Amino acid sequence: MNGPGSVRYSIDEVLDAARARLDRVQPETLEHERANGALIIDIRPIEQRNRDGELHAAILVDRNILEWRLDPASCHHIAEIIGSETPIVVVCNEGYSSSLAAAQLQDLGLHRATDLIGGYQAWLAWTRRHDEPATLTNPAPVPSTRSRPGWSSPRFRSDRHVPRWQTFPATRQRRRRSRVGVHGRVPQHPKAGRFHRQRLESHPLTCNGNPRPPVNHTIE
Repeated sequence: MNGPGSVRYSIDEVLDAARARLDRVQPETLEHERANGALIIDIRPIEQRNRDGELHAAILVDRNILEWRLDPASCHHIAEIIGSETPIVVVCNEGYSSSLAAAQLQDLGLHRATDLIGGYQAWLAWTRRHDEPATLTNPAPVPSTRSRPGWSSPRFRSDRHVPRWQTFPATRQRRRRSRVGVHGRVPQHPKAGRFHRQRLESHPLTCNGNPRPPVNHTIE
């Protein structure tokens, strides 16, 4: 416990002193550091990971057990820690608590420990900006919002269970002509209904399906 004459430091001063010891990593070079063998340690709580997403190829370690999991002298350290020369990049949400954690790891002998500038939020923003030109270069096709004339009518809606040919006037007209005939004559079709047979029998040119005999209009 500090005595009355001890010097007190604010959290901003402690943070600046911790960052002065670190060779911090930019968001655009994080993947390069991982490819060179650095361990990416994500110390964000589960609530932030569920809200913002996971960090690719990162090792999840809670902040309250970070020192025990990364100290090579600890019997609880993770298998990826092979010695004090292991490069480590600590990632938090916005790059504040990761700086304090990386400085604490350096006190444990991990002198290649550092953190990510801006944290996960800065890396996420950089990733979105990096993907933006490709999206603009090859834009996805936008479906047309123009509709055909008359399709807003209820008879063109799919929820009305009507035959497809009835939704088009030209097709409906051709169907009507095929039933009645081009000149109003009913074709003799074996599948003709009762209404068609009645018209067939009452047609002036036929008599029970046979042609009517000619009528002699000569006056004697």
